[in-house]
Amino acid sequence: MQTDHPEAIQNQSASRAEREKVSNTIVGKLLSGPEERDAIHVAVAPVIAACRLSPGQRIDFVSKDDRERVCAALFNPVGIVDPFLNAHVVIGDRFWMFLFPQTITSLKHNWTHPAFDAPTLLSLAHEDWIRNFAASIPLDYDELMQGAREWLRDKEYLCFGGLLEGYSVPDEFWDHYEKVTATVVTPENRGSFFTCSC
Repeated sequence: MQTDHPEAIQNQSASRAEREKVSNTIVGKLLSGPEERDAIHVAVAPVIAACRLSPGQRIDFVSKDDRERVCAALFNPVGIVDPFLNAHVVIGDRFWMFLFPQTITSLKHNWTHPAFDAPTLLSLAHEDWIRNFAASIPLDYDELMQGAREWLRDKEYLCFGGLLEGYSVPDEFWDHYEKVTATVVTPENRGSFFTCSC
C-alpha cells in the first residue's frame, strides 16, 4: 500500500533498513563494533562420515566424484561438522555439514554451492550394486551396511533367524563397500558376516 503520509514513509524506510541490516550480518569474523541480537540462515547438507570426526571440525568431501562422504580437511574445507552434536561422529554416521558463511551461490532453502555437483554415475553404481545385493537376500540396504560396519568393528555376525541361510557375502561386496564408504577393507576382514540360527 503506497501512502504519502510522512510517518508511514518513515516506518517503511525503517523496516527496509532493518531488513538490510539483517542481510548484512556476517558470522565467521570478529565483530567490528557493537551489534544487536540477530537470527541467521545457515546452509546445511546431509553427509556421511568417512572417518572419525568431532563436532565443529572442518571437513571436505573425500573425492571430487563423491558429494556425500566427508572427512577431516586441513586445506580448503567446505564446511564443519554439526557443532551442536554432543559426541564424535564415527565412520558411517549421517549428520549435517554446516557450510561456511557467504559461500553458497543461491538460496531458496534448496541452495546451490560450487562444491556440490550431481552425483557421478560411477558413485551411484557402487551403491546400486549393494542395494541390489541387499534386495536379493532380502535385506534392507541400511541393515546390510550396518551389519558390515559391525563386522569390521567387532567381528559381529549378522543374524536374522534362518533368513540368511544359504547366503554369503561375496568378495565383490567389499569392493563396492570401499567405494561407498571411502574406507579400505583389509583382506583378513573381507569375509562373510552372515550367519543363521540353524
